[in-house]
Amino acid sequence: MKRVSILFLTMISLGVMGINNKLQAPTYSSKNITINAQVKQTLWIWMQRDTINFPPRVPKNPPSWDEIPANENPVTISVTARVHGNTTTVLNVLANGDLESGQERIPISNISWTATNVHSSNGTFLDGTMSATEPQLAGKWRTSGRRTGSLNYFYYNDPRPPGNYTQTVTYTLVSF
Repeated sequence: MKRVSILFLTMISLGVMGINNKLQAPTYSSKNITINAQVKQTLWIWMQRDTINFPPRVPKNPPSWDEIPANENPVTISVTARVHGNTTTVLNVLANGDLESGQERIPISNISWTATNVHSSNGTFLDGTMSATEPQLAGKWRTSGRRTGSLNYFYYNDPRPPGNYTQTVTYTLVSF
């Protein structure tokens, strides 16, 4: 009987220790951290070319003053906008003046472009004509994203004195 009692007490002790071990909460430590990512509004323009050249063209006989395509056509353009919600983003272009060669001038409006959209979600690149007085709309989009397209430039070849005519134009990406 003594053996049975010792055996019984041993079993109870082991069982209580086992149950007791199962009832104890595990030991651990935890720490919460905060993760911050600052995302700022970003507007960015990339163009494949910094210079557009039109080849000289001798008018036909009888003269016909046609549009001359730029040597660099098509010119790839990419714009990126990281903006809030349905913010509108526009691409404008404005010339600093007419084409100039010494004292001679060619109206900047003799330069035009056509646009082809490679990626045009929520907007598009647009065809247009250069101006030195009013920014011309070259693209318009809603929401953030990267848009890529191509621009083909043309010069309306009207009778002008010979020369190397030049002017700077500025593309500006704006969101509102």
